[in-house]
Amino acid sequence: MTQALTSAHPVRRWCRTFPGTNRHVGVVRQFLATYLDNRPEAEIAQFVASELVTNALRHTRSGHPDGCFRLTLDARDNLLIIAVTDQGGPADPPQVHHADTDATSGRGLYLVEDMATIWGVYGDQHSRTVWALLHLAPTTA
Repeated sequence: MTQALTSAHPVRRWCRTFPGTNRHVGVVRQFLATYLDNRPEAEIAQFVASELVTNALRHTRSGHPDGCFRLTLDARDNLLIIAVTDQGGPADPPQVHHADTDATSGRGLYLVEDMATIWGVYGDQHSRTVWALLHLAPTTA
C-alpha cells in the first residue's frame, strides 16, 4: 500500500522492474499519480517518467522482446528523483536535441530538461540510468 508523500515521511524509496512494453508507460504514469497522492506536481512527474521510460524502450534493449526496465523513485520532503534504468544498447548516451519546435519526435529530453531541476545519465552500453530531479511544493503534516 502506498502512503501519501508528506513531511512526516522524510525519505521514501520505491523500486520496481517492469516488462519492456509500451503498455507499461501508462502503468508507470498511474503509479506516480498514486505515489504522489495527487500533489500539484504529479502531472509533471508523470510526464518526465513517461519520457524516460519511452526513451528506454525506443533506444535500448529494454524495448526488445523479453526486455525490461527499472523505475526508481526517491522522495525526501520537497525533492523527487525519478530514475529509469535500461538494459543498454549500442546507442550513444541520451542527450538533449534542441529539435524544431514543430517536430513530432526527438524533443523528449529537451522537455525533461525544461521541467526538471536537473537531470543526468550514468552507465554504459550494458545498462544506463537516466534520472531527473523535481522540486515538490512543501506539504503540511
